[in-house]
Amino acid sequence: MNKKISTIFTLLCCILIVSCSNEDEGSSLSVIGTWNATTLIEDAVYTDLEKEKHNEVEISYGSYVWEFVENGGVKVTGSVDGDFQWYNKGEEPTDYQTFVFDKNQMKLLMEFSDTSKSPAVYDVLELSDTEMILRDSDTWLNMGEGEIIITRTLTFKRIK
Repeated sequence: MNKKISTIFTLLCCILIVSCSNEDEGSSLSVIGTWNATTLIEDAVYTDLEKEKHNEVEISYGSYVWEFVENGGVKVTGSVDGDFQWYNKGEEPTDYQTFVFDKNQMKLLMEFSDTSKSPAVYDVLELSDTEMILRDSDTWLNMGEGEIIITRTLTFKRIK
């Protein structure tokens, strides 16, 4: 009986040590730096038409770069054109101005310089020293196609 209790106690201690180690990892996560977008995956569900569409775009190096700085400023340069624009057609994607990263909820809020626009909220699916994966979702209403739910997943590699 004592051997079983000792084994269970040892296992619990190992679990506690690993969980503390993971908490330390989480607290050091940061989006600060320069990120090069590498892949955009767009999935669309047309709810009224009962159809789906999938689009995957490989992004050439340096054509879509996001730079986050310590003071909460962000600069986005370039663009990526998928079937569904990452931004509205004819509009430059460089009008992000500030960002807030919530490590606990793994959310990235990006506000536009044009305050009439709603902020963009991204789920941070993965964040490491070298890679970041963001996902956002939106619902659009297109004439003749009805409601479209679009989910975009953007993969970045850190360059600085």
